[in-house]
Amino acid sequence: MRANVSYLVLFSALLAVNELVAQSPADGRCPQRLGLVRAEGETSAGAPAREPGPAHVAAAPENGVIRVDTELVITEFTVKDKRGRPVRGLTAADLRVEEDGVEQNIEIFSFGKASAAIARSVVLVIDYSQSQAPYIETSVEAAKVLVDMLEANDRMAIVTDDVELLVGFTSDKSELKSRLERLKVNSRDGRYGKSLQMTALNASVLELFNSGDKRPIVIFQTDGDEYAQLALWRRRWSRGECAGSLRSFADLENALETAGTTVYSVIPGLTAEITSEEAGDEQLDLEQTVKREARMRRAAFQGPMKHFAVRNWAKGRLRDAEAIEQLSIRTGGISQFLDRPENASAVYRRILDEMNNRYLLGYYPRNSSSDGGNRSIKVILKNASGFKVNGKTSYTPRR
Repeated sequence: MRANVSYLVLFSALLAVNELVAQSPADGRCPQRLGLVRAEGETSAGAPAREPGPAHVAAAPENGVIRVDTELVITEFTVKDKRGRPVRGLTAADLRVEEDGVEQNIEIFSFGKASAAIARSVVLVIDYSQSQAPYIETSVEAAKVLVDMLEANDRMAIVTDDVELLVGFTSDKSELKSRLERLKVNSRDGRYGKSLQMTALNASVLELFNSGDKRPIVIFQTDGDEYAQLALWRRRWSRGECAGSLRSFADLENALETAGTTVYSVIPGLTAEITSEEAGDEQLDLEQTVKREARMRRAAFQGPMKHFAVRNWAKGRLRDAEAIEQLSIRTGGISQFLDRPENASAVYRRILDEMNNRYLLGYYPRNSSSDGGNRSIKVILKNASGFKVNGKTSYTPRR
């Protein structure tokens, strides 16, 4: 019996190593940076470092213009009541914003579509690795719906999990949808991404966003299986051979924070709800969700190792999904679970609805130094009434 257990442990370890090595470059070379020129003749996307860029100028409705300079801090947030319903109709007078505990003067305040005068810069990072094969076609069609519903001022770029820039920032919706279609063609031909989705996210933030992007947003669709490498595996290039490469999950979190990015994540393969017979239509948390999926897999899995295999699958799945969810929580976004391919359109619409129903405020920091240190942001309701504010809680000024 002990020998059998030892063999199972050894088998599990070999599987884990094979999975990690399979996802690492066979020749040990550095992962490729995006290294492409941004759309509309902007700064090179491959530059290792940039000086603060020019202010982003966005045309407001009725031919008005809002000019946003680089010092202005923009933060977006939602307000919900005790039952999770959005609270609307608030004004700047209802709120107080603090940076490092010091109250700031609110210079800009808006809600929903009224915020469109300040353009959004949206990067869609989409995982089309083989593990995502069931979701690629419907996710691409759902992303096309998202593209059609973007505001006229919005710009979008698309990046894949093999660290490839499909298209740089553009407002040309036909171009965006055409490039998305390529992912469907690739998957039909058996060509998939490399599961470097977090490396791709990190490269996107470092190389595509600049200080002129006041509303940087990432829509991140992935199962997050690269997290195992970042958390558990010391990569061959982790000793500094590759400038600009992603060395840890903490580095990714810091990059998102420095860019002021809000992450909306889509996690395929998990369901966020259980049947009314199980718990009266209540929502599952992430751990309950993975346990439910494990029970379903255990019922379908055949062979003497089924409990061992499913248990280890569930642990890895929970770890990866929690990492993705953590990125959204830390940046003030939300996570959505994509349980079945046919639900992709509904998931993307919920994300867009969340993006379009947020409050936006801007202020000039009383602390005008550019020391590059982390600063906290706290939006406070003067009469809280049990309402909950969800938005980013910190940022790092660009030097």
